[in-house]
Amino acid sequence: MPKEAINLDLLLCKIIKGNIIMDKPLLKYFDETQQMFSVFQDSGLNILLGNEGHGKTKFLTQCIYRFLDLLKEGDPRFKDWKVLYIDTERPESQYAYSIKHIVDKAQYSPDEIFKKLEFLSVMDLSHIQMKEALHEHIEKNPDQKYLIIIDHILPFVFDMNNIAEASEIDLLLKRLISDGHLIIASIHKPSSGYLKGLGHLGSSLQRLASFILEITNNLEGNGFCIKQIKSRISARTNNILLLPKDEFGYIDTDSKPVISLAPIKSEKEDKSDLAKDILREFVDKGLTTKKQLFDIIRKRNDWTEKSSGVYKFYDDFLKKFISFEDNDSTLTDEGKKMIDNELL
Repeated sequence: MPKEAINLDLLLCKIIKGNIIMDKPLLKYFDETQQMFSVFQDSGLNILLGNEGHGKTKFLTQCIYRFLDLLKEGDPRFKDWKVLYIDTERPESQYAYSIKHIVDKAQYSPDEIFKKLEFLSVMDLSHIQMKEALHEHIEKNPDQKYLIIIDHILPFVFDMNNIAEASEIDLLLKRLISDGHLIIASIHKPSSGYLKGLGHLGSSLQRLASFILEITNNLEGNGFCIKQIKSRISARTNNILLLPKDEFGYIDTDSKPVISLAPIKSEKEDKSDLAKDILREFVDKGLTTKKQLFDIIRKRNDWTEKSSGVYKFYDDFLKKFISFEDNDSTLTDEGKKMIDNELL
């Protein structure tokens, strides 16, 4: 049976009376001036985007013990909640460092932590079995509300460009959200820089997500930079959260976070960054012809087939990286360096 249409008068009445609680930030970080940086939303789907080796798992580890602290402090939003951590990349034997870090940092005793924290290691399962394992765990605990952390979500599908698989993941996440669970999922950043670069799965996650963060190593290598990509609970901020690392490479909780305004780029700088993303996509896909490159340029700029802007864009921003002879591509020395991240 389809759900009944929403009664707007009843909805407005509930909001006015406070019967409907508006979404809020899940976690808050404050710098020395008490400036705040919001991390994730306390309902729906949250996405953590980042390249391999740029601290996604370490940041999620901190999110776990900070969420456990919210439970310890009696946050009314999460009365009797638990954390369900699903790792698709590491075997149980490699949980040790993360678990030790959580035990060291959380306000709970170890015994209390393991009453509130549950693990699912699904690394050795197929994408179908992963979904079944999650479903079965939830079914065994029908009255339990979870913060579900999926690190990371791409192995839940066999083909990220398959529409049916993307729709299946979309439906799975929507059902979990409708049942009252909160989800944080990490995913590798595609070469294009956008979730849509991960095919139909990425497009589905982009639409469904309430909050998206991106994490990177800072240039000095002594901290993690976090920026907001999408938020449904607040205006998008250009601030960047810098979290210093400790001697083990985890987030240093003894040091204050630093919140700074991201530098505003000129139109030329934005186009230059876009050109680099386009070149990465061209190379990553194994493409070779000028037509294929120009098709990507048109698509990324929303230009029509007849637009002449593609030629100027190539001449101004891509010609120094890649050249063509008899329609076969050759990376210039500068292009090779760029692809090898020597210029980034």
